[in-house]
Amino acid sequence: MLSFCFLDVMMNCVNFEKNCFYSSSSQIVLCCLKNHFTNVTMYLQFYQEAKTRNVFLAKELDTHQAELDKIRQLSVTAFQRMKDNAVDVTLDDDTANPNLKISSEHTTASCAPGGEIPSDMSRRFVSRLSVLGKEEFTGGRHFWMVEVDSQLRWDLGVARDSVDRKGEPALNPENGYWTIGHDDQRYWANDTSHLEISLQGKLQMIGIYVNYEAGQVLFCNADTRSHLHSFTACFEGPICPFFNLSESGKVSIFQSTSPLKQPNSH
Repeated sequence: MLSFCFLDVMMNCVNFEKNCFYSSSSQIVLCCLKNHFTNVTMYLQFYQEAKTRNVFLAKELDTHQAELDKIRQLSVTAFQRMKDNAVDVTLDDDTANPNLKISSEHTTASCAPGGEIPSDMSRRFVSRLSVLGKEEFTGGRHFWMVEVDSQLRWDLGVARDSVDRKGEPALNPENGYWTIGHDDQRYWANDTSHLEISLQGKLQMIGIYVNYEAGQVLFCNADTRSHLHSFTACFEGPICPFFNLSESGKVSIFQSTSPLKQPNSH
């Protein structure tokens, strides 16, 4: 009889310890879950606060960008004076990379790989998908407009007639190029180092103005009259319009007799 009582007591003790273990484990698990969800809640709160701050900063940036665009907008008179020096720029087939297709009007260049290699490559760009304009400037003032694809890479501007056409030197003034560029996301001036051009929206029509005697090359958004960048140089010898495309790129030159969309006048 005593042995049965002893066994009952022992079993009760074992069950008590098991219950204590399970109860303790449950508390640990619950505590961990509670800490986890507390951390998740904190992270979500932090994310929402950061998101709110980013939205605020984005709005502030847009506001400052709009103010900047107004500040650098050329006056109607200044823009008209540049347009008064409009010239009909055409593309020089003899300088075009063999993988460029030049339109019959010599106003549009596009990439067309696999074409026949010309026998005379002496004046052509070899490593870059580039082409020069036929016009050589040795003095005076000149203005032309170029339509670009806002989604593709390109470089536009002017270059010395004597630039290296076989290699791939940087398209900067040190190598005889005064250009701006685009890579589908950013715009920049090809100076000694890339100088980013801050913009709202995408460029579609670019105006290029050259004052040879003053050593000035100016780029503007022809749709809004917004000044993009200016180079100051000391030109020696002929300079020509310059165009550099990507593998799926395309540029078109507007002639001075073409009807142009008038930019905002305010």
